[in-house]
Amino acid sequence: KCFVWSVLVALHPVKRQANPERIHHYQQLEHELDTYLDGITFSVSLDNVNVYSYDSKLVVYPLYVTREEKDTHVDMLYMKDGNNSHYCLIRDLSRLVRSQITNQDNDLVVLALLTTLWHGRPTEQTQRRL
Repeated sequence: KCFVWSVLVALHPVKRQANPERIHHYQQLEHELDTYLDGITFSVSLDNVNVYSYDSKLVVYPLYVTREEKDTHVDMLYMKDGNNSHYCLIRDLSRLVRSQITNQDNDLVVLALLTTLWHGRPTEQTQRRL
C-alpha cells in the first residue's frame, strides 16, 4: 500500500513538523482514491504510474512517464531489493536529479511529462508552447 500512501501524501501535504511520513494523517482519506484506483491491483505494476528508479551508481532514470497531461502529477521512486519492492513519493524531482545533471547553483526545472530539462525557470509562454 506504499503506492496509496504516496499518492495521498502528494495530494494532502502535511507540515514537516507534523511527521508527514506517518500514515495516520492519511488513513481517513484512503477512500478518496477508490475511484482513481479502481482497476489497479496491488502490488502495482509499473505501467499504472509515473515512476522513476535508480541504478547501482544512484543515477535516477524514468521507468514510466505518462503521456497524459493532468493538473496534478505525482512522481514516484520505485526501489527493488530482491523480492521486496517499495514506492515512495518524489517531492521534488529537480532536487533528486540535480547532482547528476549540473553542479550549478541556479534553479533546475525538470518537466517530467516531456523529460525536458531547464536551467533557471522557463517562462509561462515557453511552458505553454511545450
